[in-house]
Amino acid sequence: MNKHIAKISKGMKALRKALKRAWKSPFFRARYHYVRWYEKGEIDPNAVLLQSYDGQGILGNPFYILRELCTDPAYAHLKIYVASTKNDLPGVQDAIRRLGCDRVTAVCIYSRQYCKLLATCRYVVNNATFASFFIKKEGQIYLNTWHGTPLKQMGRRIISAPNELGNSQRNMLMADYLLYPNRFTFEVMKRDYMLDNMFMGKYILGPYPRNSAFFDEESRARVRAEIGCAEKKVVVYMPTWRGTLDKKNNAAQCAYIEQMLLELDSRLDDDTVIFAKMHNYVSSRISFDGFRHIRPFDSRYETYAFLNAADCLVTDYSSVFFDFANTGRKIILFAYDKEEYLHDRGMYLPYESLPFPTVESIDALVAELADLNSFTPYDAFRKEYCTYDCAQGAAKICRLVFGGAADVPGLSVIDGADFANDRENVLMLTGSLMKNGLTTACMGLIRNIDRSKRNYTLLFYRNAVNRNRHVINTFPEDVSYISMQGYSLMTVSETFAQALYFRLNCDGKWIRRKIDSLFAREVKRLLPGLHFDYAIHYTGYEKKTVHLFEHLPGTEKMIYVHNDMAREYKLRGNFHMPSIRLAYRDFDKIVPIREGLDAVTLRSFPGVQPEKIHIAHNVNDIEGIREKAALPLAFDADTYCNMEPEQVAEILGNRDNLIFTNIARFSVEKGLDRLVRAFLKFSADCPNAYLVIIGGHGNEFGKIKSMVEESGSDRIVIIRSLSNPHPILVKSSALFLSSLHEGLPMTIMEALILGVPVLSTDIEGPADFLRQGYGALVENSEAGIEQGMRAFAQGGMRAEKAFDPEAFNRQALAEFEALFE
Repeated sequence: MNKHIAKISKGMKALRKALKRAWKSPFFRARYHYVRWYEKGEIDPNAVLLQSYDGQGILGNPFYILRELCTDPAYAHLKIYVASTKNDLPGVQDAIRRLGCDRVTAVCIYSRQYCKLLATCRYVVNNATFASFFIKKEGQIYLNTWHGTPLKQMGRRIISAPNELGNSQRNMLMADYLLYPNRFTFEVMKRDYMLDNMFMGKYILGPYPRNSAFFDEESRARVRAEIGCAEKKVVVYMPTWRGTLDKKNNAAQCAYIEQMLLELDSRLDDDTVIFAKMHNYVSSRISFDGFRHIRPFDSRYETYAFLNAADCLVTDYSSVFFDFANTGRKIILFAYDKEEYLHDRGMYLPYESLPFPTVESIDALVAELADLNSFTPYDAFRKEYCTYDCAQGAAKICRLVFGGAADVPGLSVIDGADFANDRENVLMLTGSLMKNGLTTACMGLIRNIDRSKRNYTLLFYRNAVNRNRHVINTFPEDVSYISMQGYSLMTVSETFAQALYFRLNCDGKWIRRKIDSLFAREVKRLLPGLHFDYAIHYTGYEKKTVHLFEHLPGTEKMIYVHNDMAREYKLRGNFHMPSIRLAYRDFDKIVPIREGLDAVTLRSFPGVQPEKIHIAHNVNDIEGIREKAALPLAFDADTYCNMEPEQVAEILGNRDNLIFTNIARFSVEKGLDRLVRAFLKFSADCPNAYLVIIGGHGNEFGKIKSMVEESGSDRIVIIRSLSNPHPILVKSSALFLSSLHEGLPMTIMEALILGVPVLSTDIEGPADFLRQGYGALVENSEAGIEQGMRAFAQGGMRAEKAFDPEAFNRQALAEFEALFE
């Protein structure tokens, strides 16, 4: 009763927190405004919503599309809206006034009006992404222009954050048109956002609307005259911002930039003027008052209209040079911190291959600025990266998207479906990719299945994998993935229903109806326009994905069973039982990972249809296990160990030592407390005995750590969070499982593959397997564990026959293939 009250209290606390956040955050409130119009609003066939980045002004491609829609009479019937942040609203309104078009209205992003427009405008245009709650409605036309030819790697190639692509990928998949200015960008974006077999809209290989500015000589002359530089050498400096989203280091950047600009200003002649456009993170901190030859970028002009006035562009790692190359004018790469900046940043093109002078000092920069006509022409570069750009770029794109033209000269329109093969599509939930057996099993399966038979797409929540995102970089190249992100899009009543259902296990017709409507919508948000022939809930635990899969139309659904779920729930309560019962009732196949677990499942969940049960053993990554075991012992950045790495290595390196190793999460069902107590008794009579406990996570860590510290033993090694435990396992005398209950741990297979003996408590799962002669069993008790250690030390408890991992894998892979029959 007290536990139930505590759960209600926790749920109410979470609800109050959400309401407080909603009151303060326009973005949070916007979801509720938006979903109302998404569900009930009608599409306005003559309305257009344009958005640059996150409403930070009206810039780049959207601006030039806006200008075209305002000036061409063919679009006079359209009502045009421009999204803006509250801070940028005055500047956006000024830009609209200068266009002199009374059909354009600026709206504050995430306001009620904005949410209505986002859900009801027939045309929506963005050069980046709409919010994670956005779903393109039937009847809407979405043009995504992106914002440049990429130099720095993107999507799955961002080694430090491969899970961050979710909203960008999602927006691309929803788009009707994806615009790319050259084939290089087209190939990069298609590959690194994994659009093949998923994107069914149209690719446009065509001119960037913003780059039409570089073909307007009249505008160039006018801007130069208006800024008083008609006869001067005009240089634009557009450096890249240094830092990451969580480590901006703005103060240090500002200090360096101001000092550098001061020195540069003192070295320039009076015929040269530099206009500096700094990143908005640092621009407000830099004062230009004391400079004679350096001015801030003139905010009266759209960026590219002003950039066209320049005789030279100075940048570093910004892809703006791809656009400025249209001019054929001088480009200087001022890479004063090249070695530091490029150290951890992947680039698509070797920096040294770029056909522009690169300088690393003020002296060298001043020398290059002295003669702006002195540089090697880069015609081949222009031909490759400015392929389609022209004076009529914006007009051509508008004619296709807003004018409905079937064929526009100068555009290459490619159907996304052309890149889909005829294979079946499989969606597989990976879980959080933690350092545990589930992840090991999942990756072993993915790396060993015949991926030429089907298209496999892995699924996970962005935040859930954040701590373990490095695992994503090990995915095979021919496997796609989707990183789900953003708050669920739900009504107020659905918010209450899901809180009652997921937090308090309340059920009923009204709750179920609301949950169904919520997840039917979530399918459209998270998996927009995608069809999967099969969906595999590999972890067998995650609750919301059960309901997501439940609403995938025309998809055969499977859920794996890795453990005695009823006992797991009783001991740990670590999953949402109503969701698992729903999956076992409604999914097409239930997949236990060993013999015996089928009977346990049928016994624990009355009503499950026996014909749904299909056993599929976990697949071992045999070569990967052996390769990892051959590597030297290495701790991760977040690894905890009660000994120094050198001490652990010394213990492992002494062949006279008797080393029992346990690899499992720090969780109550793993029986680690009794393993420690048994070892303490045993080791009192065996001075060369050691116990190594390696775990990834779990709430028992503190308890086990305290037990070892209080014992005073210096022969128990505790390690938490270790990506590669195999160098320890391979040098162990035995793997010793002390669990109260188990499925069939991957560590058993890993030990046998490495030739390490296995001992386990006599429990279902390990016992069924080891009784085949592959290892030894001890009584399921603390005394049994101690007796097992003593028997092993005296030469007993050895396997009766060798394990054949290749034969086991062949069987497991055949079982997996049978799931699709």
